[in-house]
Amino acid sequence: MNLHIARCLIAVCLIMGSLTGQAQKNNFSFDHLGIRDGLSQSFVNCLVQDKQGFIWIGTQDGLNQFDGYHFKVFKNNPRESNSIASNYIHDLAVDEQGNLWIATDNGLNRYNPAEEKFTLYTVPQKGNELKQKFTALFIEANTIWAGTAGNGLYTIHLKDKKPALQLVNTQVNMQNSMVQSIYRDKQKQLWIATNNLGAMCLGATGKYLKTLSKDNKSSFVSNCVFSVFDFDQNYLWYN
Repeated sequence: MNLHIARCLIAVCLIMGSLTGQAQKNNFSFDHLGIRDGLSQSFVNCLVQDKQGFIWIGTQDGLNQFDGYHFKVFKNNPRESNSIASNYIHDLAVDEQGNLWIATDNGLNRYNPAEEKFTLYTVPQKGNELKQKFTALFIEANTIWAGTAGNGLYTIHLKDKKPALQLVNTQVNMQNSMVQSIYRDKQKQLWIATNNLGAMCLGATGKYLKTLSKDNKSSFVSNCVFSVFDFDQNYLWYN
């Protein structure tokens, strides 16, 4: 079975199990939405709700906006410079100004709902624009943390006059690694979950602190970590 599908099935089972009692008490109902309803593709990687109430859904073939009744699909148009950079969406996040940030296979996009256009953020290297595969996003206050596949971790400071991607010095070689998720715990530490290095920990200021993996006696059974989240005040869960 495809690993991603298996993860989704487990997550759905856990959610359904925890909601069963509540659903019976509150009479919750569930609707299935798919391609026949207007969704661009059935493999959903991520979703988020913006400040206007719209649900944004990232798939492997298009970005979808759902208003509760209908889907509006956004896809790359090579003839339009303001279109989304790629149809493969890895992650989504909304900043305090209501802009939607999209991690795609071909760069990092910002969608301004007021202007209805996409802005592409790229990393300049040796005079050329290197479009990167962005895989994970985390937004706090006016800082965006953006993880990539094979190119490390970046930040964008939104209060700068010209916000731009800046490489974070993690002190770890990430050229062959993919960032799968980013999480700030209750101790203000930032965790970077990767596909083959375990979970890296950065301090409140972004300074590298440590890496937890099966190679350094951290009780990990695998270096492939999908996500990190707080269980309570004393424990973190690593998926």
